[in-house]
Amino acid sequence: YITVVAVFAGLWLLVDEPCGAQFKGSYLRAFYLSMETQATVGFGAPDQYFSDCTSGAVVLSMQCCVTVLLNASIIGLLYTRLSRGGKRAETILFSDKAVIRAGSDGKPYFMFQIVEMRKHQLIEAHVRCYFFSHRGRYRFVGEYMRLNRPNDELGAPLLLAMPTLVIHSIDRYSPLMPSSQRHDTFPFPPLRECDGLQGNRDDYSCPTCGETFHTRVDLRAHIVYNQVNDEINGVPPEHSHRLPPEVETDAG
Repeated sequence: YITVVAVFAGLWLLVDEPCGAQFKGSYLRAFYLSMETQATVGFGAPDQYFSDCTSGAVVLSMQCCVTVLLNASIIGLLYTRLSRGGKRAETILFSDKAVIRAGSDGKPYFMFQIVEMRKHQLIEAHVRCYFFSHRGRYRFVGEYMRLNRPNDELGAPLLLAMPTLVIHSIDRYSPLMPSSQRHDTFPFPPLRECDGLQGNRDDYSCPTCGETFHTRVDLRAHIVYNQVNDEINGVPPEHSHRLPPEVETDAG
């Protein structure tokens, strides 16, 4: 920054006589004017228009442009230096070994711990887990692992002030389950074409009135409730609410 000021001080000294800056051959006076120009603190020249000197306008324009670029570069370098996450990542520690243990429900769970060593904690920290296999038909392909804790449906937020336990349920959709016992995809109940086009997630519809529900439990409660109303209102059996076979199977 000072080097730029010093270089332009020499240029100002060259245009002293035609522009009437009255430096009187003093480089220090030219340096002062160069610093005032670059720092935009105001001019101390006898004539702020430099006696309508063209060379003074050229030097002034050049120094203003160089100052803008220099300030932008310095701010960019400082921001890049301060926002670099390499050193910050070194303060986040993981447990040396992950374990698989049975939970209170008897199901196996994959778990490990993570903690932040610095006093100032990360804001909005989240965790994601991926599985990479070195054998089988999906070699070197990352598979996403659903997390029970922290709940990935909520974004898997982390509070790193204390050691946090990360838990993944090993079920038939988990990449850790043996291939002979796992399903490649999650089950998706069939949707009506209009629901699929509109993005509706109501998976079950009443065959009598067409009302849709998220779960079979809600559908069954709707049908059972309306069966009583249909009987009271004298609705013919062929038009009354009836349980579909799959709902009757779930109820049984």
